[in-house]
Amino acid sequence: MQAPSGPLEWLCTNRHGSFALGSSDRRLRRKYHGLLTVREPGCGAPWSVLAEVHEGLTYPDGSGELLCDALYGNLQPASLASFQGAPRILHSYRTTRGIEIERELKLSAEHDQVELTYRVRGVREAVELSLSPLLRCRGMHDLTRENPFLDGSFSNVSAQELRMLPYQGMPGLAFAIQGASFELRERGTWHTGVHYPWEAERGYEAMEDLFCPGAFCVALERDTELTFLVAVERCVRPGLTREPVGKHAGLQGSLERAAEQFAMRAKNGASAVIAGYPWFGPWGRDTLIALPGLHLAWGDTERTLAVLESLLAARVNGLIPNIPAIGGETANTCSVDATLLFVRAVQWLAQQEGADVVSRFMPALCDMLDALAEGGDSRMRFDDGIGIRTERGPWAMTWMDAMIGGWPVTPRAGYAIDIDALAYNAAHFVVDWAEPKHAAFARAFKPRLKDAEARFLARYWDERHGHLADCHDGQNADFSLRPNLLWALGLPYRPVPAQVAKSSLEAVTRDLLTPAGLRTLSPKDPAYRGHYRGTQDERDRAYHQGTVWPWLLGIYADAVVATLGRDALEPLMAPSLAFFAQHLDHEGCVGQVSEVFSGDGPHEAGGTPAQAWSVSELLRVHKLLSMQTTAAGKSAAKKSAPHASDMVAKR
Repeated sequence: MQAPSGPLEWLCTNRHGSFALGSSDRRLRRKYHGLLTVREPGCGAPWSVLAEVHEGLTYPDGSGELLCDALYGNLQPASLASFQGAPRILHSYRTTRGIEIERELKLSAEHDQVELTYRVRGVREAVELSLSPLLRCRGMHDLTRENPFLDGSFSNVSAQELRMLPYQGMPGLAFAIQGASFELRERGTWHTGVHYPWEAERGYEAMEDLFCPGAFCVALERDTELTFLVAVERCVRPGLTREPVGKHAGLQGSLERAAEQFAMRAKNGASAVIAGYPWFGPWGRDTLIALPGLHLAWGDTERTLAVLESLLAARVNGLIPNIPAIGGETANTCSVDATLLFVRAVQWLAQQEGADVVSRFMPALCDMLDALAEGGDSRMRFDDGIGIRTERGPWAMTWMDAMIGGWPVTPRAGYAIDIDALAYNAAHFVVDWAEPKHAAFARAFKPRLKDAEARFLARYWDERHGHLADCHDGQNADFSLRPNLLWALGLPYRPVPAQVAKSSLEAVTRDLLTPAGLRTLSPKDPAYRGHYRGTQDERDRAYHQGTVWPWLLGIYADAVVATLGRDALEPLMAPSLAFFAQHLDHEGCVGQVSEVFSGDGPHEAGGTPAQAWSVSELLRVHKLLSMQTTAAGKSAAKKSAPHASDMVAKR
């Protein structure tokens, strides 16, 4: 990739969910841009350690130049000749005297260590390369200021490694150079007033001070390759790094590489999924929506089962939390759907790998439905049937969970169509299993299924609107056109007849479908907001009021296949696949898919620059289309054979 005209981002992760994130020109534009953020530092929230490393060249006549100006953007550094952001992180520079320097960034797969390899070519006279680390040593979401408490002194471990303990009670840092000898020149300099413009645009405090403990100086007399290591506690020899490699070419391979970056193994051995980089962690709802597509990318059933086991162990009062308890912080239980999505993930895996693979989870699914029926969380419970009623209050229990002033922007208390559709599907799936295996549960729960379809339609359908309602407060239905109705169309057990499904799908396709995903509200609605930008309040007001989410393409594709058949999928999905092929390579974070896009064209990216369920559901759509192509090929090869029966389930 040639030197970019605008700032792209790049992402590198390790197996513990630690990461490096930056911009194509290396200017620090977010407080999250940095070369090492440690997911589990052992002392609370993720820890932003290293912001950048400034490289300088000094020539025999005393003149010099920087490779980049990460801090202020007002210097004239060496020329950035090229940038590659995925799957390798490469910056190549050409200096005023013809020296070419390539910097490659990697993270150690198993250790919290960043590895910066410099390949210096064209050295014709003695020059000095200086590497000056710029430290933060603060919580990921915080900002730091010049202070007298940071200890910038070094202690020698060996001729090649130095260590420092910036703050008492925090992990120590280690620095080493491999491939060359170095001289340390300690300075202890604070760089003050570093401004993060993208934080300011988002309405946040945007000024920080960074500390440089000194320069690691290397004398170069010939072309050289060396590696600068910065690590937590100790440096390890560069070796295994996490380099996601897709099994396939093209878009599928790119999505597979992206998917691998969200897989996390906690330091206690538990498997998890990072919901999004940089500011999200291992969240329950996000994991369960993402898991089917991630499983397709990983091709690793045991890893998928391990993620489910970890979530099962994190239950609170029998239910899956929205955010499991992490690092001593209390679990966030504001999720009526996480438990039902857990059932759906188990059901999906059973469909893919066979019922025996998930048999270990089935008794727990019975317990979860019992917990919903018995009020394991007093804010939500089954009614007399299988509708789930949530209480009104200062919480948002569905995925449309933006809050302003302590109250949801998109109120969906009472009954919500996605929740009731998931409950209908879950109850049928678990009861079907329980009848021969867990008779007591089946006897107790099966009566709830009586007249379930009629109750569902009475709550959500009015032919005058032509599409299913979004929610019902117990007295009146809200017929705002939202994508949540797709869950009633696309699950294996669905509660609506074919004509209702077809009419609702037509409305969604007409008003909500865009190349970037599905809008969260029809543009015809007075509450629609077409742009996702501005301060946090402004963004939260748009978050589920028209903003486009790519992950919704997954349940939309399921609804299309169930309602219209597989042949209808390709023409509807082709614009989205073309859009994201471009996005992955040339927009946002190279090799990743953003969280959201503006509802109005040209659908600018927003939210997290790398989002798990965006990637995973696109992968699942791609797989559905591949299955359609394979089926079409087999059909063409057997033209003389009888027609196969319709594969779309009649519900």
